[in-house]
Amino acid sequence: MTNPVHRSSARPLSYYEALSEGASLTFADSVPIQEPPVERVTHSKANTLKALGGVAMHVGKHALAHKLARSTNATFRVIGSRVLGPVAVLWLMYDVFKLISGPPSMSDNQKARVREQFSQATVLMARDALPREYVQARVTHEAAAMARLQDAMDLLRIRLGSAEEADTAMVMFQKQVEQFAFQGMEFAAAYDLRSPKALDALLARDASFRDRFQSDLAFQEGVRAMVWLGQNQPAEFEARLSLFASQKATVTGALARPLQ
Repeated sequence: MTNPVHRSSARPLSYYEALSEGASLTFADSVPIQEPPVERVTHSKANTLKALGGVAMHVGKHALAHKLARSTNATFRVIGSRVLGPVAVLWLMYDVFKLISGPPSMSDNQKARVREQFSQATVLMARDALPREYVQARVTHEAAAMARLQDAMDLLRIRLGSAEEADTAMVMFQKQVEQFAFQGMEFAAAYDLRSPKALDALLARDASFRDRFQSDLAFQEGVRAMVWLGQNQPAEFEARLSLFASQKATVTGALARPLQ
C-alpha cells in the first residue's frame, strides 16, 4: 500500500510505514505494524550467551578482586569474595546491557496496545467502506486511534515539508485503505467466513491469505467486519454476500461481451 510520498531513497512511503514511523515521534521507539515473530534461541546462540555470561562473571570477579584487595580488612575481603562477588557481577552485566541496548524501550504489552491503536485507526480510515455497526463496535478507543493518525500526519508534514501535501497524501491513503478493506469483505464473503472458527481454519491452511491478513490491516479489518456480521447480523451478511456476487457477475458479463 504505497503512494507518491518519497524519502531520500526515492522509495514510496506506505500508509503503514507512516503509521509506524509516525508513532515513533510520540513514543520515541519503533512500533512495527506486525508483531515480530518470537525468536527461538538455538543451541549455538545458547552457547554464545553462556560464554558471554562466563566472560562477564570472570571480568566482574576480577574487577571486584582489585577493589577488595585495596581493603585492609582481611575478613571483609573473604566475605566480599564469597557474597559480594555475585552481586557485583549482576551490576556489571546490567551496566553492559544498558551500554549495548541504549535507552529503555517500550514493553511488549505497550507495543501491543499501540498496534491495536493502528488497527482501530485503520478502521476509522475505512469507515465509509465498512459496516457502520462494525465500526462502532470495533473502535473502542477513538481518541488513541485518532492520535495515531495524527502521528502519521505529522510525519508526512515533516517528510514533505508541506501541510497541503501531507493532507493530499492522507486522502490518497484513505482511498487505498477503503479499497483494501472492501477487498477483505469480498474475500470473506467468497469463502463464507461467518465465524472466528471458520476464519482461524482458513488462516491455518492458506499461507498466502495468512500473509496478507497479517500484513495488511485494512484487508484484515474488512475480513473481520464480515465475520462480525456473520456472528451478529447474519441477515446483513447474506445481503452483502448477494451484493458481492451480483457485482462480480455484472463485471464478468461485461468483460465477456465483445467490444462494439
